Amino acid sequence: MVAPTTGLIATETSSYQSEVSQYNTQIATLNNQLTEYTQQLQAEYAQIQSTVAGYQSIAQLFTDNSSSSSSGSSSSSTPGSSLSLST
Repeated sequence: MVAPTTGLIATETSSYQSEVSQYNTQIATLNNQLTEYTQQLQAEYAQIQSTVAGYQSIAQLFTDNSSSSSSGSSSSSTPGSSLSLST
């Protein structure tokens, strides 16, 4: 069945097709924004991980120094394991 090219139904069909086209454009724009935000968050997360790893390395130095200067006692916790991120 072919849609009519004139009249009320044709006008409504054209209007709906125009709306669908606009929604498709909005969806594409939102998907692009979502991709950009996801990439930004992944980059920020990687930077945070790097910073935490740096703090853990510093904590390791303190743990190593305190272990070697103590009288035979050793720390049972993992260096830097008590470090956490606050938002």
